[in-house]
Amino acid sequence: MKTKRGQGKPHKKPGKDKNMKNNKANNNKNNNNGRKANNMKKANEQNKASERARKGIENANNKTEQAKRLIETANDPNAGIIAKHMARMQLIFMLTCNMHELKYNENGEIRGGKIAGIPSLDGHAVSCAFCSFMRDLANKFPELKIICGTCYACDAREQMKATAQIAHARNALILSSVEFTAEELAALPIPCDVSRPYCRFNEDGDVVNETHARNLLKIANTHIFIGFGLWYKNRAAVYPVLDEEGVPENVEIIFSVPRVSLKPEQILKLAGRHDNKVFAVFETDEEVDNAVNNFGFVRCNGIKCIICGFRCYKKAGRVLFIAEKKRGK
Repeated sequence: MKTKRGQGKPHKKPGKDKNMKNNKANNNKNNNNGRKANNMKKANEQNKASERARKGIENANNKTEQAKRLIETANDPNAGIIAKHMARMQLIFMLTCNMHELKYNENGEIRGGKIAGIPSLDGHAVSCAFCSFMRDLANKFPELKIICGTCYACDAREQMKATAQIAHARNALILSSVEFTAEELAALPIPCDVSRPYCRFNEDGDVVNETHARNLLKIANTHIFIGFGLWYKNRAAVYPVLDEEGVPENVEIIFSVPRVSLKPEQILKLAGRHDNKVFAVFETDEEVDNAVNNFGFVRCNGIKCIICGFRCYKKAGRVLFIAEKKRGK
């Protein structure tokens, strides 16, 4: 039986299969080459980023070493007046005041930590002797529930750039080693927004010594249009200076209770003669509710300070006791 014209297997052009195989092989080769190129590009970018980070850390460490030499000059009784003055001014311009930028996510919500939108002049919890003492105490006596054992500033170092950590340590070193004049500290730039004229002292770390405390008060006295919040636990470093110099009108002194879930009636007795506010942390919502409803505490919901209205930075006319539920672990 004859096959009808047009039926049966179609006629294949000679070499078509071979050409298709070659094209497929070339496409695979091109794809592989493209992937290799992208991988090489990513590797190069990572290497460049690592190199930039390395140089940044190296520069930050060199700056700290320079600060140490300048501190020696600033405190050297045999150094010339001009040399000492130049050293002191250089140290002031080495201070880093962090601006926690106000950023929003795609839903219009504010990103970042609690103090988003305002600057902070930070110390360094890791190198601070008082902070180290409190962490050791927390580890030795866990039954005391000392909050320093789960220090959020120390935990945040995993996300913080190494250069920022070095800068914070340098801040604490400079401000605790040289007592500056008010005129010198007036030159310190604090990047405040006019609509949010507030700044926090020591979001990271604590007041190291009396020299540190004096310098912070002088900064406040020379930046009178900014409201400062000074959170502290190291009363031995802060109170002698406040006894001597008083509290500037634009500073709120806020004692941070070292122990978690202390009874509210005990916390009420902790307010010192210079404290404007006492900030306490509790483990549970029920404990916070009890402090607020039965002892007159103000609730801190852990929200952004800008949403709260910067209540901690404003005068209240009385000592405020603030209760917050513990964050993190």
